[in-house]
Amino acid sequence: MRNRSGKTNSFLANLTAKAAHLDDGAATPQMQPDSGELSSKARGLRQRMAVLDDAFSSQKAIVHYNPDNVRIDPNQCRPWQFHDRDICGLNEESCADLLNGFKEAGRQITPGLVRPLRDDPQGFHYEVLVGVRRWWVCRHMGWQFEAEIGNPDDGEAFLVSDVENRSRTDLSDWERAWKYRKALKEIYSAEGVASGRATEVLTQEALAARLGQSATWLVRLLDLADLPPEVVAAFPATSEILVNHGRRLKVYLDEPAARARIITKANEIAAGSKKSAKAVVAALELAGKLTPKGDGKRIGSYVGSKGVSAVSVLRKGRRDLRIDLTTSSVRDVEEALALVAQAIQDHF
Repeated sequence: MRNRSGKTNSFLANLTAKAAHLDDGAATPQMQPDSGELSSKARGLRQRMAVLDDAFSSQKAIVHYNPDNVRIDPNQCRPWQFHDRDICGLNEESCADLLNGFKEAGRQITPGLVRPLRDDPQGFHYEVLVGVRRWWVCRHMGWQFEAEIGNPDDGEAFLVSDVENRSRTDLSDWERAWKYRKALKEIYSAEGVASGRATEVLTQEALAARLGQSATWLVRLLDLADLPPEVVAAFPATSEILVNHGRRLKVYLDEPAARARIITKANEIAAGSKKSAKAVVAALELAGKLTPKGDGKRIGSYVGSKGVSAVSVLRKGRRDLRIDLTTSSVRDVEEALALVAQAIQDHF
């Protein structure tokens, strides 16, 4: 049985409080089951958070959030622009578990969450905030998509989506990385607040705290979103790119010469026969470690407060040192100076 951490408890409590605030606010149109009319009030997010709370406590499975769920033609829906799924990666193989589950149960067990669209230029009536894979499977099978209709802003929808998907193993590290990167740039930025997507600006550190995670955890995850597209293409699938892979490659990708070698190798791998993710990382690491004449031999590396390599020390010849500093990996100039001083003291 899985026990919740204090951070998860705190996160759920904060989000439930937000849901209570929404319930007391403006009414949200909601379609009645199997009808084309909208009721005057949605149930909000409080019930959804209560069910998720039970699920995290392992008291019961996530089944229905709302007895008034509606059934919608999936062709009338489109995925929310901030969803956390690689749509191109949704197919019969990646959704096999859901396809089999739907067929065995004879119905969609867990509903999604959708938001009504107004005057959509493509003619869609709803956007899927939670349950993109379920929506894809329903469309693939020709079934109606069961969902709860709500109207949270993007900031609130992001937190609800995150707490639900955090317990799911089918969401890859790479998908999570892009999800958080996009949220920081487009939802919780000044522009996002100005456009009504969220109510407050959140920094990387603030978002990590809101998610109940450490800043280092989020930094390491976001490193995956910074992988060069050539490196991503070398993997057999984006679903196989892990946080640890990003950590192993970042130390070399931060150095221009090593980065160029890694990209060249990645292109070779992508053009050849598929390799396992483990083999891809090993080959790219080896390319990064190569030290052609004149580059020098790596003899030391120093990790900054952000959890990644900030200072690298290379030996050129018998007496010369080269010290490389990655400024984005340190907090401030004082930390940079301290790491460089330590490197000189250790290797001079």
